[in-house]
Amino acid sequence: MNMVHDMREKETNTDQFKADIETFSEAQTAKVGGETGLLGKTQRDPSVMTAADALKPGEISQPIVTADGVYIVQLIEKKKDKTEDKYNLRELFLKLSPERGDTGHAGGQGARSTGERNRVE
Repeated sequence: MNMVHDMREKETNTDQFKADIETFSEAQTAKVGGETGLLGKTQRDPSVMTAADALKPGEISQPIVTADGVYIVQLIEKKKDKTEDKYNLRELFLKLSPERGDTGHAGGQGARSTGERNRVE
């Protein structure tokens, strides 16, 4: 889990985030720079979508621990649909692995833009 925190701490710009996604992410989206296309709120774990909803375009979340693994997401854009909000995200996903000593404790969730940190509760 320390690798996730270390990776998140150096994420301050989109180019670095995309490079880390292509190198480390285990998501299918890694092949396209982590970009998800427009997603509804039910298309990712609720904690991921809650964090995404609190981000401003360009902001990168703190690590988000789910049952499947750990996500770090960047909000590209948020659009209002007729029935729900849609989110275009850039995602970095790592599966939790007992062999790596991952415990599932990532600390708080939050958002960060260049030069500042905003907490997401």
